Amino acid sequence: ERLRYEFDMPGNHYDPAAYKPAYRVVAAALASEPNARRVWHSWGFYETFGGHPLDAWWPGDEFVDACGVSVFQQAYGDSPLGDMKRPREVAAFCERKRKPLVVAESTPFGAGDAEPRAGLWERWYAPTLRFVEEYDVVLWSYINCDWDAMPMWRGGGWGDSRVEADPVLMEQWAAEVLRAPRLVATAPARFLGLALLAPVAAVLAWVLPRFA
Repeated sequence: ERLRYEFDMPGNHYDPAAYKPAYRVVAAALASEPNARRVWHSWGFYETFGGHPLDAWWPGDEFVDACGVSVFQQAYGDSPLGDMKRPREVAAFCERKRKPLVVAESTPFGAGDAEPRAGLWERWYAPTLRFVEEYDVVLWSYINCDWDAMPMWRGGGWGDSRVEADPVLMEQWAAEVLRAPRLVATAPARFLGLALLAPVAAVLAWVLPRFA
């Protein structure tokens, strides 16, 4: 369960002083649930609510089963919002805490719109996969949907992240992800409550066996 996910995102207005005790209450209630994993999920950009540092939201080692981070524009490497340095800092923090890392949300922002599909693999998918490998990510959640077709997201510049929308991209996805021996396809409902995202978008999750 992602408890108050993307806690450091400015728009969520989660003050650390209020966030931490609230997180602990829910985390304590879930501690004995065999199918629950308590995920502490950062939005992965440098701008944070109130300018607080990442560790200001840390609720305590005993209340976290896994760390999560979002990967959107950062993977491009040239977004004014930031690059992969911040997700790497989140990953390093979690390594110090000895917590497994989850890419809790990800999609190539602007796919097919601001970001042409022709270079999308090299610009977004390849850097994201390198991050997954480099930090031994135990779960990667990829949001595979036509964002622009949904009223909630239309006009926001999200684009269409469906890999099946482009035959060449689909071939690369099949070769690099679906046939990768290290990555195992599984039902999202099996891990971390990802089935909760299903009404919003199709979520494809690849889970390492050791996190089962």
